[in-house]
Amino acid sequence: MPLDSALLLLQLLVILGASRAVGMLFRRVGQPQVIAEIITGMALGPTLFGRVAPEAFAALFPASSLPGLDALSQVGLVLFMFLVGLELDVEALRRLGRAAAGVTIGTTVLPMIAGASLGLSLFSTYGQPGVSRWVFSFFVAICFSVTAFPVLARILAERGMLKTKIGVVSLSAAAAHDLGGFVLVGVATAAAGAHSPAQLLRAVAVTVGFVAGMLFVLRPVLVRVERRFGTLRDLSQTGFALLVIAVIASAFVAERVGIHALFGAFLAGVTMPRVHRTSEAIRGRLEDIATLLLLPVFFASTGIRTDLVDALSVHAGLTLGIIGLSTGAMVIGAVVPARFTGFSWREGFTLGALANTRGLMELVILKIGRDLGLLPPPLFAMLVVMAVTNTLMTTPLVALLYPRRRVMADMLEVSGSAAEWRLVVCVSHPDSAEGLGRLAVALGQGDTRGWALHLQPMGDQPGLFPAAGEESDPPENRVATIASGSGLRFTPVTLATANTSASIREFVSLQHAHAVVLGLHRPLWGGAQLGGPVALVARDPNSDVIVFHDHGLSAVKRVVLGLGGDNDAAARRVAERLARRPGVELVVLDATRDGRRIDALKAASVGADLVVVGVGSAWDLPLQRFEVREPRLLAELQTSLLAVSGPTE
Repeated sequence: MPLDSALLLLQLLVILGASRAVGMLFRRVGQPQVIAEIITGMALGPTLFGRVAPEAFAALFPASSLPGLDALSQVGLVLFMFLVGLELDVEALRRLGRAAAGVTIGTTVLPMIAGASLGLSLFSTYGQPGVSRWVFSFFVAICFSVTAFPVLARILAERGMLKTKIGVVSLSAAAAHDLGGFVLVGVATAAAGAHSPAQLLRAVAVTVGFVAGMLFVLRPVLVRVERRFGTLRDLSQTGFALLVIAVIASAFVAERVGIHALFGAFLAGVTMPRVHRTSEAIRGRLEDIATLLLLPVFFASTGIRTDLVDALSVHAGLTLGIIGLSTGAMVIGAVVPARFTGFSWREGFTLGALANTRGLMELVILKIGRDLGLLPPPLFAMLVVMAVTNTLMTTPLVALLYPRRRVMADMLEVSGSAAEWRLVVCVSHPDSAEGLGRLAVALGQGDTRGWALHLQPMGDQPGLFPAAGEESDPPENRVATIASGSGLRFTPVTLATANTSASIREFVSLQHAHAVVLGLHRPLWGGAQLGGPVALVARDPNSDVIVFHDHGLSAVKRVVLGLGGDNDAAARRVAERLARRPGVELVVLDATRDGRRIDALKAASVGADLVVVGVGSAWDLPLQRFEVREPRLLAELQTSLLAVSGPTE
């Protein structure tokens, strides 16, 4: 294998490995994977790696190898910008509500004014030969008005805010920013190559003509093709190849007419029809390869060519000023129209924090500016710091302004009748739905109000766009159906989360639940246990936490209660609740002084349907976060088991 090929593979190995490793750390503090990839890309360049280990940096990323990385990153950006355009619903933007339209205008106009003013003041220092003051200022204005639609979508999904009013408004505004921003980038790109008023007029006319041709000529044709043949929904290999060819052709034409290849790819995505879930079918083919493999290469190739030390030291004052100006303009641009359209101050500032998510789209636009010679390296570095800083600020600010509990309260029906016994059943895997449904029936009475809660972990998804598809028979629906079939009031609930245990605790607290049912934690290695998220939920509970080990539960007629541990009170409450149903026999085994209590419980459980014990060392059921072994009772008991912890009476 030639040396260059081996070096390229080694570079990919380092870039992808470092991105995923940093991503695991960032997810623990609530930051999306893409933010970790941006930080990793910058760290692999002269900003960190080149300073800490200059010889290793020179060996891994020699100047002769950079064209290969750049070519890969350009392909990745073309595919990614097509996906961004594909996610934008032009028809939905036409139906923007009053609040979304106001926030969109405010977060576009005020940041552009601030950016243009900054550009005019910086031109004498950072303006490049052959670039007019107005084109330079116009491009800086565009940079100030950007909101990263895909990164914002991921943040909203991970916080469970996609369907809230704030989420809908902020995502609509971001989509409008992307569409309008890239049209303006196309105009700025064309204008950058114009050297006379006539050339400028022709460049603007070409840009407008290209956009109009894509949206009003090609798009209706594709809609007719889709409705007639369905070829865009059920793509064959030939159909998919034609689609990729069309995307590349659009990028090529845009590049040749002097706009930019990425603008052409973006418009190709906007042009695709939205009937019959077309975007989902196409995205399923492209997203992983574009976002998991090629985008980290783009971040790395950008970081390798960018030294942020000057921005952080030599130009620290100006960099802080740029961050403050861009943040203030975006926040004010969101808060003022939000207040006039019925939002509270808290909601307005939350919209402003979300609008400051610049991230990936900002880096793409900055790359275009650098490629066109509009942004010199010092200013490019300062704007990169602004983009990264503003995006890093988004998640903690939104968490502070709009915590998960408030999100849940906005989205969910919160009941709190004193006459109800409230039960939350957590279900994650379809195979566990039947057993959990039967247990809910056994615990339920006429006074029961219940929820079947399914949490979708969002943090480990490689893509930037939240999955829109739904299972035909989600497990939470199955649990609710079984419980409702016995006359219980049960509601299925699905929430996206980046922190499963915290979301369960908050949901249980919000609904004032008396008990929550969890399945056993099943780690990658070892047997079932009470570790992992189960231990985090069960620690210091305000409600009874019931961990269910299903050994083929079909009906509950005979229940064995084992006493002799630290959580006997909670175990007794659950067992007595089970025994309230007609025809249920409760057998109590007091093994407080029995040194062979597990053997005694196994003997008593013969013929029983369910065994109930308190968690703790007495029954070899420890609540340890990183327990790796399977406790003896879980391994040897041949009866379904409830391990309970709860507040002491």
